[in-house]
Amino acid sequence: MTTKPMREAMPQCAAWVDALRDVFGPEYITEQIRIGLEEGTCWFAEGGHYIGRPGQPERDAQRAADEHHFTLDQIATGGANG
Repeated sequence: MTTKPMREAMPQCAAWVDALRDVFGPEYITEQIRIGLEEGTCWFAEGGHYIGRPGQPERDAQRAADEHHFTLDQIATGGANG
């Protein structure tokens, strides 16, 4: 059995990704994460562990103003689709 140490070190991030995969499909989410990590638009941080690289504050502030934000519960129940 293969261990996934970052999954163990970052359980909330792993749960969030799992919820996204349940709603939108594992292939789609895995591809979006891969693209985001390559482009620097996706990163994860939890408990002092990091995957990817943080974005640019000015860009991210504008993006946050324009985006919808969802909780894990909304994603897991499909409430993020509507």
